[in-house]
Amino acid sequence: MQSNSNAAPTRSSPVGCSPIVFVLVIAFAFFTISASITPLNNLVARYALCPTASDAYFEKASGGIVEKLGVQNDVSGTVFTLYCSYSGAPTKEIDNDTVVVTGFIVSTALGAMVGLIIYGVLLVRSRPISNQAGTRVSN
Repeated sequence: MQSNSNAAPTRSSPVGCSPIVFVLVIAFAFFTISASITPLNNLVARYALCPTASDAYFEKASGGIVEKLGVQNDVSGTVFTLYCSYSGAPTKEIDNDTVVVTGFIVSTALGAMVGLIIYGVLLVRSRPISNQAGTRVSN
């Protein structure tokens, strides 16, 4: 068999894998960090849910502690409510489930954007640079 010598040479990815896989790994890392550090997740959710609030604060909800079923260890979580105060407007109340899910989604999206930025920078840096005469110079 003859090889096709007219075929364009293929370039490998600057990160060694598919761009989608790279971005998903970074997004999953951000999700994992946010899920592990509750105050970080609350901070991200606070700025996502109440971006223009003059004051935002968490208070324990009247529900108290929720038992997690199916876990053998004694693990429980405290239920919080986020209150967003606006000047000249009523205070907005956001329940615990919305805060947690929003924090996870925003953290994952931030991770995906960071992954895209890192991939873009690596892609630009891996391109050969042209000199003034128009010939390509490798890095």
